[in-house]
Amino acid sequence: MPDIYTKFLDTIETRRMIAPGDRLLLSLSAGKDSMAMLDLLVRYRDMINFEIGIFHLNHLTRGKESDDDEILVKERAAGYGIRIFSRNYDFNSEAKGGISFEEHARDIRYSMLNDIALSEGFNKIATAHNSLDNTETMLMRIFSGTGIFGLRGINYINGNIIRPILDIHPDDIYSYLKEKKINWREDHTNAETKYLRNYVRNIIIPAINERFPEAEKNIQTLSAHASENEALLSFFADRLNPGWLCETENGHFIYTGMFSGNLPFIKYMLTRTLNSFYGIRLNSLILNEITRRYNTEKSNITLYEKGTIVVSKKNNEGRPGIEITDLTGIITVPDKWEYLLSIEKENSIYIPELRRYLNYRESSYDEYLKSGDNKGHVFIKIPENTDKILLRNRRNGDRIKIENCIKKIKELMIEKKLDISTKKSVPIIEINGEIAAYLPGAVGPYPDRVSCNFWAVECTDRIFVFYFSDFPDYNK
Repeated sequence: MPDIYTKFLDTIETRRMIAPGDRLLLSLSAGKDSMAMLDLLVRYRDMINFEIGIFHLNHLTRGKESDDDEILVKERAAGYGIRIFSRNYDFNSEAKGGISFEEHARDIRYSMLNDIALSEGFNKIATAHNSLDNTETMLMRIFSGTGIFGLRGINYINGNIIRPILDIHPDDIYSYLKEKKINWREDHTNAETKYLRNYVRNIIIPAINERFPEAEKNIQTLSAHASENEALLSFFADRLNPGWLCETENGHFIYTGMFSGNLPFIKYMLTRTLNSFYGIRLNSLILNEITRRYNTEKSNITLYEKGTIVVSKKNNEGRPGIEITDLTGIITVPDKWEYLLSIEKENSIYIPELRRYLNYRESSYDEYLKSGDNKGHVFIKIPENTDKILLRNRRNGDRIKIENCIKKIKELMIEKKLDISTKKSVPIIEINGEIAAYLPGAVGPYPDRVSCNFWAVECTDRIFVFYFSDFPDYNK
């Protein structure tokens, strides 16, 4: 059996993940990766003095199976004498409206983890990502268009999050659990290929391995090389161009004049700054669009917007460069705003209150059925007598019909603890005076909701798909 404990120790000690006195909150499912990480960390706790807590999220998606997962995690926690924080979230009802289940689950899980860590005094969060997770992530990024930052794969350390078993392969984890006689539970949905990661794991990677047996190992090597090369680029960039980046009152300014028109260098500095300070990774299509705009003769032009982050080509004290501004706390959203949407086959309209484009076009029931992984794509039935579609924010008394009940929009906002500014920003689609959709996913990690009166069904004559983007989508 491979000695994964030695590999585990090498990972955490080389990268100084855990120090005496740390308080770790472990994010655990009942799967083999989680159960292995728990056992390894308990063994390491016997070597140095640190504290462990356990977090488990019951997704309520698999009935008794989900409950049995929770029972196993609680039993393991009790067996080790570790405090557990167990939470339930009904994704079956909350996930309606077009948001990807994977993305939604991740957002909710990390939100809960951070809340518990903050309130209970845990200074680090540990997740059970393994080497195959890293391979899957890299492939998905490559397929969607990525650069050197995406090629680094999953970070071993990301803020207060650590990943102690990132160097260990699932096959070795399986052998370890069998040898140690540690129980775990299999999630049958991991075999379903409707989710993107599962498709890559169960279809793409086996096909690659069949033709290229060393593929996984080589992808991990590529990840390590990308990390090393990016560190080297950063070193030389800072040595050759001291003072290229300065902090401003609401963001950062990149001085580009010193790069002598070296566009690849400018692109690197921009992607590095956005990734390091704002957690934004640009795919190749967006980066090319930014580059195209930067190359125009205009000296004051917006290059890119994402949420409250605005990237602009500007001059600072007479020196050319790129300004990155975080408008959090600066943007004043009006109490009431609305836009009339023309009923055409396709359109893109800029919404200043959201600093994003709303794209919409005529769709089909077949596309709706295939759209499970399209985060933020909302499909709405358009009644035959429709003469007016509005995009607006909430008004007093707004209600939406969800399944067997009618809920106030105000109550949905209270449930998610939205602040006043966010409440004024959340868009609503109104058709012929009735609310068709409530779209908090446009402003944060929240599930969109479509009124059951406007659900896409097979016999629907006309279906539109609505989604937001950072650039107008004219190639729909």
